[in-house]
Amino acid sequence: MKLITKRFAIISAITASLLIIVAVVISSISFGIEAEVAEHIEARNSLSVIAPEEISAPDTNGFILSVLSETSSAKFFAESETSPKNVQKRNHHLTLEGGAVIGTSSVPAIYDAARNDILSGTYSYDIFSASGRELSKLIGIGLLDDISDNEYIDTSADWFDATITDSLTLFGKKFLLSSTITDTLNSAYVLVYNPALCDGEELKNAALCGTLTVEKLLAYEKSIDVDAGDSHALLASIGGAFVSAAETVEVLPIKAARETVEKLLPLVEKCDGTSLFANGDVAFAVMTLGEVKNLRADGVEAEILPLPKNSVEDIYRTYVDVGTTSLIALPSGHPDMDVVSYLTYRLAFLSEGYILPSYYENFGGDDAEMLRIIAANASSDISALFGYGDIDSLAAEWMTGDASRLSLEYYNRKTLYEKALSIIEKRLIQKDI
Repeated sequence: MKLITKRFAIISAITASLLIIVAVVISSISFGIEAEVAEHIEARNSLSVIAPEEISAPDTNGFILSVLSETSSAKFFAESETSPKNVQKRNHHLTLEGGAVIGTSSVPAIYDAARNDILSGTYSYDIFSASGRELSKLIGIGLLDDISDNEYIDTSADWFDATITDSLTLFGKKFLLSSTITDTLNSAYVLVYNPALCDGEELKNAALCGTLTVEKLLAYEKSIDVDAGDSHALLASIGGAFVSAAETVEVLPIKAARETVEKLLPLVEKCDGTSLFANGDVAFAVMTLGEVKNLRADGVEAEILPLPKNSVEDIYRTYVDVGTTSLIALPSGHPDMDVVSYLTYRLAFLSEGYILPSYYENFGGDDAEMLRIIAANASSDISALFGYGDIDSLAAEWMTGDASRLSLEYYNRKTLYEKALSIIEKRLIQKDI
């Protein structure tokens, strides 16, 4: 195991060429963990309710968990003006219970630094935090660890987003981790309505009863005679991926894609739906939970609903744009993988108690039931990370264009996506040999 003195020397040398490092080193360990947690009631209550099963912990004393993150992700690990509340307390708790500390190096894009570090065998970095699209480049060259059978990282636990992580499975392997550490649900698309322009109780009741469909939304929108904002993300929520990464078969048939496009065309505006909504020009819009929180912080009234189903028999699907959202990944072949995995697991667990409550402090009341539906059905698709098979980008282009060529574009993208997956599969097979 690499101890603190050695890790500081390594990190300091690398920062000369990699922009910045923020090392969070907490020296005071005179307080008991119980006293530390008691300072924050949300953390105490959450952690006491969800306490995980005890597992055999490796020796983490004196270990620096070195995080290489994109600049936008650094706030989840090191305290800053833009960090969620209680990052420092969570980090302090991690140190108190096992003696490990967190060091964070942030750069605009991590690919070159991560690749060079792994290929050199230096392993100066233990965790990567970056957008799904940036991390997918490392998947493509076989440099990320498969966490499917990881001894410590149980993705079914509440503090890991199991549905999102599972939806990013590639050839039976899991390289990307969605968790409370980086709040992936911040990028979940939801339907938003302005309570000053319409009474959304009917739609809320429909959502709870499982009958909030695209057709119901269209009928309601027509009844109040107001336009909706930019709604192309609705299609992504209804369909998911074009093809399955495991079997390269269609998930959303072209017939369903065409029908959904035709249903949603009346809702489309060619300008930014969020801006229209903020100005009170439209009653409905589709945006991420993060955008909703920002609007509410600015005093804009915005009530949330899950994205509607394609039919009553269908399930709700919450589309999460992991292409631009911060995810977690571990470097392949790390010599201290047991320690890194355990600390990743503990970091996610502690984030559930210390940090998660602050993400949703702008939501309350009826929001709780809507958030439950939204979170329970949150998912993405691995195809979106490779730029070919994601329905969201296709819909964005064709919702306001010539839908008559939708079939041709659909199959063109499907073909490109399958070729990309074939190349990646061969690389991963060669790596395992």
